[in-house]
Amino acid sequence: MKVTMLNVAAREAGVTVLAAVPVEVPLLHLARRPVGALESVRLDQAALGAPMPSEDLRLDLVPLHLKGLARGLHGRPGIVVAATVAQAMEFLLDNWVPSGRSEPDLTLRACRASRRPRHARIRELEAALLRKQDEPADDLFETLPHRRRARLRPRFVWSQEDFEESFDAVSVGRRTAYLPSANGEPERSRFAAVVARFQDVGGHRVPRWDVLTFGVRERGEPMASGFHEGRWFHCPLARLDARVIEAFDERGRLVSVAEGDLTASESQEARFLLRVPRGAPPADPQRVGPVPEALRGLPGALLSDSRNPVRIPEGLPLITSPAEVWAVLLRTTSGIFLPDAAPCAPPRSFRRLAGAWVVGGVPAGRVP
Repeated sequence: MKVTMLNVAAREAGVTVLAAVPVEVPLLHLARRPVGALESVRLDQAALGAPMPSEDLRLDLVPLHLKGLARGLHGRPGIVVAATVAQAMEFLLDNWVPSGRSEPDLTLRACRASRRPRHARIRELEAALLRKQDEPADDLFETLPHRRRARLRPRFVWSQEDFEESFDAVSVGRRTAYLPSANGEPERSRFAAVVARFQDVGGHRVPRWDVLTFGVRERGEPMASGFHEGRWFHCPLARLDARVIEAFDERGRLVSVAEGDLTASESQEARFLLRVPRGAPPADPQRVGPVPEALRGLPGALLSDSRNPVRIPEGLPLITSPAEVWAVLLRTTSGIFLPDAAPCAPPRSFRRLAGAWVVGGVPAGRVP
């Protein structure tokens, strides 16, 4: 399974540079560990649960442009770890290679051009990087929940003490890599293994995700839950089908779920599938056409991005005509399609769905 991990890229004078690189790690090697993932996604509810990249505000990775980095690591996202933040600033002042017009490049150029004494430039560099972070002012410091005091630092610079408290070492073959620790922060362990694939539906390639999540029973027994090739499963991890493990090991990747629940659609039964047009919606919603005939008998349906796990059976009605698709989307409010609703302008967030496939589902066994 592909897992993006922090690997040691360079060490010099007590400073360690770590770069985020994809590493092949056996699924079961991580299943029982209290760790999170560097790659984070959120299910964008405003865009019908479409998986979107999500930034972890506790961890800021910057493209590394440093002297002496191997060619394959130059420009990869990463962090800098030192005994103290001041030591890290000194290292950056001497070794960073500015290559653009963003931070920390701009600040480092200005500090190097300064005629002030070296110790003053190091303090100036630290203060400037803290001041110029993109986050709001209230978020300029890093608060560790299990510590009594807040520590102020640029987000891509870590003291050795903070790093050891916040990351776990994972042995990968003959080397050691690092993932965020979930000790004391259960939400960080909400990781899942996902396999991106396509399902042929009526001659169309529809993007799907297979999902595998982990949990623990009250008596401490590790559990596995997920969706694989159209089937849901829940079982003790020790009894998980070897073919499922093999599939996720070969084609899966590890992600943290920052917002939403990849298994929330288990109770849903797909009733139709539509493809969102790439063009603009009708200028006048009141002139949108009638609901497609195949959907008129439904009391309503929950719409969700096709990558959210739900079984899509053969013979499902496909709606690809732009006029018919807009007739559905313009009668959708908060993700619920209501055939009898008056059409209205779609939210701007639907623009992110252009070209996407969307599943219309109902509670399994409850709607005729």
